[in-house]
Amino acid sequence: MVGGDYKIKFTFSLFAIIVVCTHCKFVHGRRLAIRTNKDMIMHEGTVKTIESDDGDVIDCVEINKQPALNHPLLRNHSIQMKPNFQSSGLSANNKNQVIYQSWHKNGECPKGTIPIVRTQNFSCPPPSQPPITQANHAFENQAPPLFEYAYANLTRENFVGTQAYFNVWHPQTLNDECSKAQIWMLGGFDRDLNAIEIGWMVSGDDDRTRLFIYWTSDGYQKTGCYNLQCPGFVQIDDVLALGGSVEPVSIYKGQQREIQFIVKKDQITQNWWLKVGDRIIGYWPHPIMTGLYYCSTEIKWGGAVLNKNVGNHHTATQMGSGHFPEEGFGKASLIRNLGFYNESYNLITNFKGLYFGPVATRPSCYDVILEDHGDAYGTHLYFGGSGFSMDCL
Repeated sequence: MVGGDYKIKFTFSLFAIIVVCTHCKFVHGRRLAIRTNKDMIMHEGTVKTIESDDGDVIDCVEINKQPALNHPLLRNHSIQMKPNFQSSGLSANNKNQVIYQSWHKNGECPKGTIPIVRTQNFSCPPPSQPPITQANHAFENQAPPLFEYAYANLTRENFVGTQAYFNVWHPQTLNDECSKAQIWMLGGFDRDLNAIEIGWMVSGDDDRTRLFIYWTSDGYQKTGCYNLQCPGFVQIDDVLALGGSVEPVSIYKGQQREIQFIVKKDQITQNWWLKVGDRIIGYWPHPIMTGLYYCSTEIKWGGAVLNKNVGNHHTATQMGSGHFPEEGFGKASLIRNLGFYNESYNLITNFKGLYFGPVATRPSCYDVILEDHGDAYGTHLYFGGSGFSMDCL
């Protein structure tokens, strides 16, 4: 910028925008995000701020002043500090399970607060529901931008939870697209569809692998958001920041890094709880998830890529490790030990006789293979791919 008058006008305009936005907290159910990097407005209730070496700013926010409680259905909500079920499923000695976020080496949030990433420049738009059909090529004739999928699909049961171990990668993304590895839990229909999404993501030019959650209670119309960007998900953990970067990641033909994700419904409060690694992160309160009040009726495990079709050809944004599932362990992206909790809250890992199978919207670009050899990996899938190639146009 050149010229003092221009600088003054620009500064005044920016200030005016910030003033207006702070008085307009919500549009269509979403909290407005003021993307001004480190100068973004501090979260209300912040008692400490930590800057990471990779540019993230973490606000340590008083747990009773977190964004979730601004939801109109949660104004008088009493925070549940632990679930009414036994936490299980992890070996604390498994070094591959350690979840490290870059801001951890510069400090920690005090007890009674939660970490919130102040700037989360996800270029990934709100997702749409993945295709229900088992048929491949389901979306090939749809106009871009659209999501491409490769996942395992389980339906026609009543689920009160799920679990899986994901190995973690850093796929290449282009053109402000995004690549995700995740679990979907779905309940309800059409505009009453409820969805819980959890996993890891690489988005746009951010160049970091990040934890993420997403939710909607109206079929991806107006409600819901990523992480804590709008009122809804109640966090209780003071260690892991949703939207924060995760490191290290898996190495092709080398050390594999993984994270276990568990979602499970509290049979007393009906809240849906999230566990990441050995941390119980928080929950989606039942008042905002009416379609999931009793149970989920569909679970998906796998990957998604936003394809903008730039240059009138399929994107070269990678899914998973960027390699196809045929390459197998240490090369392709792996989700292992798939399981779900039935209505009796028993963990089921045997999928024989169930409505369970693979879905790939464009197998020549991204594919999925399901396996169960009865070994330590249980029911598992390899998925992913390189995107654009001579076979994927």
